[in-house]
Parts: sequence; C-alpha cells; structure tokens
Amino acid sequence: MNDSEWKVWLQENKLTEEDNYYAEISTAGKTAYTEDIARAIKAAGSELQLETLVDVLNHADRVRRDTLRQGCSVQTGVAHIAPRVRGVWTGDDRAFDPARHSLGFDLSATAELRAALDGVGVLVLGMKDSGAYIGSVTDLSSGRADDTVTRGEDMSLSGARLKVAPDDDGECGVFFVDGAGEATRIGHRYAENMPKRIIAQVPPDLEAGAYTLRVVTRYMHGKQLLRDTRVIDYRKTLTVT
Repeated sequence: MNDSEWKVWLQENKLTEEDNYYAEISTAGKTAYTEDIARAIKAAGSELQLETLVDVLNHADRVRRDTLRQGCSVQTGVAHIAPRVRGVWTGDDRAFDPARHSLGFDLSATAELRAALDGVGVLVLGMKDSGAYIGSVTDLSSGRADDTVTRGEDMSLSGARLKVAPDDDGECGVFFVDGAGEATRIGHRYAENMPKRIIAQVPPDLEAGAYTLRVVTRYMHGKQLLRDTRVIDYRKTLTVT
C-alpha cells in the first residue's frame, strides 16, 4: 500500500530518433528549506519553539560542513556525503593545481532513504506538450540543408511530432503551399514516417518556385490521435528547383 505518490508528466526525449519519452516529476521544482523542515517537525508534535528548531537544524548543517571541510565523511538518515579530490597527477609533480584538480563531494542515498521508495506510487498525468515543429529540411540528393529541394528527389524533414497519422486519408499529409495558397499534397507513401523525421519525395511535376512546407497530422503520441488536425508550417520559405 503506497502512502505517497509522485505525479509525473511524460516529456519527449529529443536525444533519440525513437518514439520514446521520459518522466518529469510535476513537483520537482518545489524545494523544502530549513524553515519548512522545522515547521514539519513542529506539526508532528515537537514541543520546541519553531525558532529553536530552525537554530538547531542550522547548527547541525554548520557542523556537517565543518566536518566535511576536515576531510571526513558525514552520514545522516538521508545521505552519505564523502569528500573527494578530482584530477590526475602525472610525473614527479606532487603539487595541487587548481587548473587540473578540484575538490568536491560524492553523495549517495542511505539504505533508509532507498527503503522509503517502497511506499511511493507513480501517477502518470499524461503527455507534456513540448510543441510540434519542423526544425530543418535536407535535400537528400545533395545532402544540403539550405532550404532548397529538388523535384523528384527525396527530402528529409527533422523536428518534433511530425509523424503523419493517419497517413491514408486526404486530410493529413505533407504539403507544398504556393504564394496563392494552393496546396499540393505528396500523394505517395513516405520512405520514413516518424515523430522526429519524415522522408518523402518532392513531387516530380511540382513547378519550381518558393513554397511553404506544411505537415498536417493528428498524431499525438504512440497510437493516440488528436481529435482535430494539427498544422505545422516550416518557418522558412522552401525553394523547389
């Protein structure tokens, strides 16, 4: 039985090409300070005055800092803190060089803190919308990403939440929109249709000129679809040659 719960949002992992996500704890930005700890101790039934509790906690922190400055480790009910010297010595040089060496600490959770996780549940609140966009367009025949593509050749669209879904209707797809607002849809299957990349062929019969590249999709995440279509326009003008 869980007595605590972490509420998390799923955030898109932009470091991979795969359709995966990581959890962002919704309360991660909230921090409990010394005064907050003292109030919690007081609320739990301590007979000490709030000011006394704050003073005791602050004094304990000062003692821990002094202990660590002496090169000793500190063990609490929450963490083990050990001093550490980082860097490498070479040759006969025995001097500490701040340019190559540094002082720091290693922190690790105690067994008591790790055991406390047994009573923590996780509630996934849903997807945190990080926005859909076309970040770049590459002409795969030349390898150039200078906002110029070639008729009849493949191009690669990179960005986020681009996947065309569903890809078998006339409403969703990749479009070239000319200056008059006339949209030409790529009518064939995509060589790749992923949230972070689409590879498609520029229509061979498309007139040369300047266009707005547009992706229309109902993709949300996984197999889930939006109720309404999302329109994603490339922020730069695309030149077709």
